[in-house]
Amino acid sequence: MGKVLFALLAALSLIGCTTIQTLEHAQGSNLAGVQPGDQVRVTMIQGENVTMTLRSAGNDTLRGVDANGKLWEIPQRAIESIEVTRLETERRFSPGKTLGLGVVVFAAAILLGAHAFGDAVEDLFDSSDD
Repeated sequence: MGKVLFALLAALSLIGCTTIQTLEHAQGSNLAGVQPGDQVRVTMIQGENVTMTLRSAGNDTLRGVDANGKLWEIPQRAIESIEVTRLETERRFSPGKTLGLGVVVFAAAILLGAHAFGDAVEDLFDSSDD
């Protein structure tokens, strides 16, 4: 029982606030909105679509790697639009989540204590029957 509660608490503590932001990038605007590590879907003027993980973004060129490991270098003049998906893992303080986690930890401590106390009482009665 204690191991299960410990595993549950450990799993809860690893849950982070994660959001995915999708930004539209129009032709002719600069590439300042994208950064290395972003997952981008580039639609080129010729109609070709490329989904890749961005390695670098200069003022006029995107460089990245697609899922097959192919390296792409796309000049801005060939880009019709860019869809950027960014995983936000920055953790911000949230009073509600902090209070909720505190309540869960407190409840788990009470359950573990009650379980240990129950085992101790059971052992006491078992030893007095002998």
